[in-house]
Amino acid sequence: MYHFKLFIKLIIFLPIAILILKLFRLFYKTDQKYTKKNIVFFQRNQHDSTNDAGARTVVELREALSEKIDTVTVEISWFEISFYKKLNTSNFCFVRTPEDAVILCALKLIMFKKCSILYYGGDIHYNRLLSKISHDGKSIKNILQYFYYIILEPLVWKASYCNFSPSYEEVHTIKDINKNSFLLPVRLFFNYPEKYEKNTHDKMLFLFVGGLGHLPNKDALQYIDEEIIDAYLEAFGDNFEILVVGRGWDKFEGKYVGQNLKFLGSVSDAELENLYQMVDFTLCPLRFGAGVKGKVIESMYYNVPVITTSIGKQGINCEYLVSNEDIQSQINYIKKLKDDEHLLERTIEGYSDFLRKNYSGTKTRDIIMDLL
Repeated sequence: MYHFKLFIKLIIFLPIAILILKLFRLFYKTDQKYTKKNIVFFQRNQHDSTNDAGARTVVELREALSEKIDTVTVEISWFEISFYKKLNTSNFCFVRTPEDAVILCALKLIMFKKCSILYYGGDIHYNRLLSKISHDGKSIKNILQYFYYIILEPLVWKASYCNFSPSYEEVHTIKDINKNSFLLPVRLFFNYPEKYEKNTHDKMLFLFVGGLGHLPNKDALQYIDEEIIDAYLEAFGDNFEILVVGRGWDKFEGKYVGQNLKFLGSVSDAELENLYQMVDFTLCPLRFGAGVKGKVIESMYYNVPVITTSIGKQGINCEYLVSNEDIQSQINYIKKLKDDEHLLERTIEGYSDFLRKNYSGTKTRDIIMDLL
C-alpha cells in the first residue's frame, strides 16, 4: 500500500515538480565539461551493505569501479542543490529501486539529458509479489502492489540506458523490453577463503542470516521455530543450536528463543566471517520470495553447506546447491553431509568452482567498463 500511495503522489505532484525544475534550470547552469567518465550512485536512503543483498551489491560494485572510473555516492534528498550539481556533471546515474528510477527519468527528461540511467532492481518486484500472493493469498494490498510494479517496472527498463539483474532468467525477461540488459551478480568476489575444514565442536551449529524487516525472513524464522526445531529435536536430540544474525529479532517471540534459537543481532563483517568459520550449516528455509539470495551465495563463499528450499536456490544454477522442500528431506541431507566426508568435500569444491566462474568481481567490473 505504501508503494501505491507513493505512485499516486508522484502523479499528483509531478506537474508541480516539472514547473519548479524548469524554473530551477533557468537559474542554475554549469559550464563544466566532462574530463573523465563519472557515475553517480543515488538512492533516497543510505546504502547499508548489511541491510540487504542489493545494497551490498551496490557497495561492492562502487568500490570495484572506483579503481577504473570516477564514482560519487549521492545519499541525499533529491531536493538538495548538491544533487543537481552532481547530476549535471555526470555521465551515468546508478539507481536500484523503481521509484528512484522514476525520479531520475523525470529529471533526465527535463534537465540532465546527458546523464544516462543505470538501473539495478535486485530482482523483478512483480515476481516477488506473485510469490507472496501464492503464499499469503490474494489480499487487496498484495494485488494493488502487483499491478503497481507490473506497470512501473517495464517502463523503467525501457527508459534506462542499461539494466542489471542478479538472475540470468530475469535478465532474459528484461531483455524483451530493453536489449541493453546484463547480469550483475549479487556478490562480487576478488579473493576466496582457505579450503574448508570440518568443524569438531560438540554441538551442531546452524546459522540463519537476515533481518526481521524482510517478510520472507520473518516467515522462515517462524517456520524454524514452529516446525523445523521440533523435527530436528526428534532427529538429532538437543545437540544443536541455531544462531540468528540480523536486525529486529529482539521483537520476535517464539517457543525456542533462548534454547535452541539464539539471537545475535547485527554483527560486523569480521564477526560474521568468524561465525561462518564456526558453524556446520546455514539455514535458509524460505517459503516465498524472488531473486538470487545473497545469504545463500555468501554461505557458499565461506564453504558452509546450505540447507535451503527451491526459493532459496532460485537463480543459482549450481548442481551442488541442493534444495529440500520438506523438513524430513532437510534432515536426510544433513545426515548425509555429516556422515559422508567425501560428499561434503565435493559439495564445497562445487560451490567454489561455481562462484569462481560466475561471481568474479574482476570479470564483472571489466564487462561493465566495456558497456560504459
